[in-house]
Amino acid sequence: MSDAMSRAHAVPLARLFAPPLPDGPPPHVLRAAELEAASAGARADAQAALLPRIEQLEAELAAERAARSADAAAQAEAVGAAIAALQCSFAEAVAGLAVAIARQVLAAEPALQPETLATLVAQALEQAPEGNCGTLRLHPLHLPLAPALPAGWRLVPDADLLPGSVVAEAGAWLARASLDLRLDQVRDALEGQP
Repeated sequence: MSDAMSRAHAVPLARLFAPPLPDGPPPHVLRAAELEAASAGARADAQAALLPRIEQLEAELAAERAARSADAAAQAEAVGAAIAALQCSFAEAVAGLAVAIARQVLAAEPALQPETLATLVAQALEQAPEGNCGTLRLHPLHLPLAPALPAGWRLVPDADLLPGSVVAEAGAWLARASLDLRLDQVRDALEGQP
């Protein structure tokens, strides 16, 4: 027997008629790998195609949020200004009402208190230039309540004055003091408060 024959081995007959096996992994493994590769490629292509649109939508959303935030800030500022204006208006109305009530109470008061008249006289006289002498005019009802005047000042009744009013005159100089002026000062002070 020849050498080639001695190296031959027996091959089953079924193998001779069966198709030869391909080299590499079986076909179902190849298909799964191809599908996975195709799927990964499709995902990458979709991401590449959609990423600019996603970035655009995110930029639009950020711009819309910024615009809404600015609108909300402007509205908050407008509401704050409106509240401040209402508070100011309310304060002025309350001050005016308080002064109106005080005027009504004083108008209904039958007599002016001596302490109040002394305060009004002092306010009128303290405005006088130093060393001046003159005339202090009062409503006739208040003459009995008048405090003692500084030297050189004389007291004169004046029926044209409203009760609660005092006028001090020294030559061309003139000063007024009255409950109405005091109430106006109180009202102005109340309205001027924040």
